[in-house]
Amino acid sequence: SGPGDEEIVCTVAPILRKLLSANGNNTISETSGVIDAMQGLANRVQFAFRKLIRVLADPLHPVVFLLDDIHRADDASLQLLDALVTDPKGTGGLLFVTTSRDNETDVHHPFLLLLQAIEQEGVRVESIQAKNLDQEAVNKMTSILLRSNIETTESLAEVVYSKTHGNAFFVIQF
Repeated sequence: SGPGDEEIVCTVAPILRKLLSANGNNTISETSGVIDAMQGLANRVQFAFRKLIRVLADPLHPVVFLLDDIHRADDASLQLLDALVTDPKGTGGLLFVTTSRDNETDVHHPFLLLLQAIEQEGVRVESIQAKNLDQEAVNKMTSILLRSNIETTESLAEVVYSKTHGNAFFVIQF
Protein backbone atom coordinates (compact mmCIF):
# COMPACT_ATOMS: atom_id res chain seq x y z
CA SER A 1 0.00 0.00 0.00
CA GLY A 2 1.28 3.45 -0.89
CA PRO A 3 0.96 6.75 0.89
CA GLY A 4 -2.36 7.81 2.42
CA ASP A 5 -4.69 10.31 0.83
CA GLU A 6 -3.58 13.14 3.10
CA GLU A 7 0.05 12.48 2.22
CA ILE A 8 -0.70 12.56 -1.53
CA VAL A 9 -2.53 15.88 -1.25
CA CYS A 10 0.14 17.40 1.00
CA THR A 11 2.94 16.25 -1.29
CA VAL A 12 1.33 18.05 -4.22
CA ALA A 13 0.33 21.11 -2.15
CA PRO A 14 2.37 21.27 1.12
CA ILE A 15 0.49 24.32 2.41
CA LEU A 16 -2.59 22.11 2.88
CA ARG A 17 -0.85 20.10 5.66
CA LYS A 18 -1.51 22.88 8.19
CA LEU A 19 -5.12 23.26 7.05
CA LEU A 20 -5.81 19.53 7.27
CA SER A 21 -4.24 19.20 10.71
CA ALA A 22 -6.32 22.14 11.97
CA ASN A 23 -9.50 20.62 10.57
CA GLY A 24 -9.87 18.22 13.50
CA ASN A 25 -12.15 15.27 12.86
CA ASN A 26 -12.84 15.96 9.18
CA THR A 27 -9.84 14.25 7.62
CA ILE A 28 -9.73 13.08 4.06
CA SER A 29 -9.43 9.42 5.08
CA GLU A 30 -12.65 9.57 7.07
CA THR A 31 -14.75 10.82 4.15
CA SER A 32 -14.49 7.85 1.84
CA GLY A 33 -13.70 4.15 1.49
CA VAL A 34 -10.49 2.39 0.59
CA ILE A 35 -8.74 3.24 -2.67
CA ASP A 36 -8.13 0.24 -4.88
CA ALA A 37 -4.42 -0.55 -4.72
CA MET A 38 -4.30 -1.12 -8.48
CA GLN A 39 -5.26 2.45 -9.43
CA GLY A 40 -2.55 4.56 -10.96
CA LEU A 41 -1.04 7.52 -9.15
CA ALA A 42 -3.00 9.99 -11.30
CA ASN A 43 -6.27 8.36 -10.26
CA ARG A 44 -5.20 8.40 -6.61
CA VAL A 45 -4.31 12.09 -6.82
CA GLN A 46 -7.68 12.87 -8.43
CA PHE A 47 -9.52 10.83 -5.83
CA ALA A 48 -7.61 12.39 -2.93
CA PHE A 49 -8.24 15.92 -4.19
CA ARG A 50 -11.94 15.16 -4.73
CA LYS A 51 -12.15 14.05 -1.11
CA LEU A 52 -10.23 17.13 0.02
CA ILE A 53 -12.68 19.42 -1.78
CA ARG A 54 -15.63 17.52 -0.28
CA VAL A 55 -14.17 18.17 3.19
CA LEU A 56 -13.31 21.83 2.64
CA ALA A 57 -15.94 23.23 0.28
CA ASP A 58 -19.62 23.85 0.80
CA PRO A 59 -21.95 26.60 -0.42
CA LEU A 60 -21.43 28.60 2.79
CA HIS A 61 -17.64 28.17 2.69
CA PRO A 62 -16.71 27.94 -1.00
CA VAL A 63 -13.27 27.14 -2.32
CA VAL A 64 -12.15 29.30 -5.23
CA PHE A 65 -9.23 28.35 -7.45
CA LEU A 66 -7.58 30.87 -9.76
CA LEU A 67 -5.71 29.09 -12.53
CA ASP A 68 -3.74 31.58 -14.60
CA ASP A 69 -2.64 30.70 -18.15
CA ILE A 70 -4.66 27.46 -18.14
CA HIS A 71 -3.89 27.08 -21.85
CA ARG A 72 -0.40 26.01 -20.74
CA ALA A 73 -1.65 23.23 -18.44
CA ASP A 74 -0.49 19.68 -19.04
CA ASP A 75 -2.87 16.78 -19.60
CA ALA A 76 -2.62 15.50 -16.01
CA SER A 77 -3.60 18.93 -14.65
CA LEU A 78 -6.55 19.15 -17.03
CA GLN A 79 -7.65 15.65 -15.99
CA LEU A 80 -7.51 16.72 -12.33
CA LEU A 81 -9.54 19.83 -13.14
CA ASP A 82 -12.11 17.66 -14.92
CA ALA A 83 -12.28 15.25 -11.98
CA LEU A 84 -12.88 18.07 -9.50
CA VAL A 85 -15.44 19.96 -11.57
CA THR A 86 -17.47 16.89 -12.50
CA ASP A 87 -17.37 15.16 -9.09
CA PRO A 88 -20.85 13.62 -8.69
CA LYS A 89 -20.51 13.89 -4.91
CA GLY A 90 -19.40 17.52 -5.09
CA THR A 91 -20.80 19.90 -2.51
CA GLY A 92 -21.50 22.88 -4.76
CA GLY A 93 -18.97 25.07 -2.99
CA LEU A 94 -16.33 24.99 -5.69
CA LEU A 95 -15.47 27.70 -8.21
CA PHE A 96 -12.70 27.73 -10.77
CA VAL A 97 -11.62 31.01 -12.33
CA THR A 98 -9.25 30.43 -15.21
CA THR A 99 -7.40 32.73 -17.53
CA SER A 100 -6.12 31.87 -20.96
CA ARG A 101 -4.94 33.63 -24.06
CA ASP A 102 -7.22 33.02 -26.99
CA ASN A 103 -4.41 33.91 -29.39
CA GLU A 104 -2.51 30.84 -28.12
CA THR A 105 -5.37 28.36 -28.50
CA ASP A 106 -7.51 26.98 -31.29
CA VAL A 107 -10.74 24.96 -31.31
CA HIS A 108 -8.76 21.73 -30.85
CA HIS A 109 -6.85 22.93 -27.77
CA PRO A 110 -7.16 20.43 -24.87
CA PHE A 111 -8.52 23.07 -22.46
CA LEU A 112 -11.23 24.20 -24.87
CA LEU A 113 -12.19 20.58 -25.52
CA LEU A 114 -12.38 20.04 -21.75
CA LEU A 115 -14.65 23.08 -21.38
CA GLN A 116 -17.00 21.68 -24.03
CA ALA A 117 -17.09 18.28 -22.31
CA ILE A 118 -17.75 19.87 -18.92
CA GLU A 119 -20.62 21.93 -20.34
CA GLN A 120 -22.11 18.82 -21.94
CA GLU A 121 -22.11 17.20 -18.50
CA GLY A 122 -24.28 20.04 -17.23
CA VAL A 123 -21.64 22.07 -15.40
CA ARG A 124 -22.19 25.81 -15.72
CA VAL A 125 -19.38 27.53 -17.59
CA GLU A 126 -19.19 31.31 -17.96
CA SER A 127 -16.73 32.89 -20.36
CA ILE A 128 -15.67 36.50 -20.11
CA GLN A 129 -13.42 37.83 -22.81
CA ALA A 130 -11.20 40.71 -21.76
CA LYS A 131 -10.45 43.06 -24.62
CA ASN A 132 -7.74 45.68 -24.90
CA LEU A 133 -8.67 49.22 -23.93
CA ASP A 134 -9.24 51.84 -26.57
CA GLN A 135 -7.19 55.05 -26.53
CA GLU A 136 -9.91 56.98 -24.69
CA ALA A 137 -9.98 54.38 -21.91
CA VAL A 138 -6.17 54.44 -21.69
CA ASN A 139 -6.35 58.21 -21.30
CA LYS A 140 -8.97 57.91 -18.59
CA MET A 141 -6.89 55.30 -16.79
CA THR A 142 -3.74 57.40 -17.14
CA SER A 143 -5.49 60.46 -15.74
CA ILE A 144 -6.76 58.46 -12.76
CA LEU A 145 -3.36 56.92 -12.06
CA LEU A 146 -1.67 60.32 -12.25
CA ARG A 147 -4.51 62.13 -10.47
CA SER A 148 -4.74 64.60 -13.28
CA ASN A 149 -7.43 65.74 -15.69
CA ILE A 150 -8.03 64.01 -19.01
CA GLU A 151 -6.89 66.95 -21.11
CA THR A 152 -3.50 67.05 -19.38
CA THR A 153 -2.78 63.35 -19.87
CA GLU A 154 -3.97 63.06 -23.47
CA SER A 155 -0.53 63.22 -25.15
CA LEU A 156 0.99 60.84 -22.60
CA ALA A 157 -1.93 58.45 -23.07
CA GLU A 158 -1.25 58.43 -26.83
CA VAL A 159 2.29 57.23 -26.15
CA VAL A 160 1.11 54.69 -23.57
CA TYR A 161 -1.50 53.38 -26.01
CA SER A 162 1.01 53.10 -28.87
CA LYS A 163 3.41 51.12 -26.64
CA THR A 164 0.83 48.88 -24.92
CA HIS A 165 -1.86 48.51 -27.61
CA GLY A 166 -4.40 49.01 -24.82
CA ASN A 167 -3.42 45.96 -22.76
CA ALA A 168 -4.58 47.05 -19.28
CA PHE A 169 -1.82 45.13 -17.50
CA PHE A 170 0.85 46.82 -19.60
CA VAL A 171 -0.81 50.23 -19.22
CA ILE A 172 -0.44 49.93 -15.45
CA GLN A 173 3.13 48.63 -15.77
CA PHE A 174 4.06 51.47 -18.14
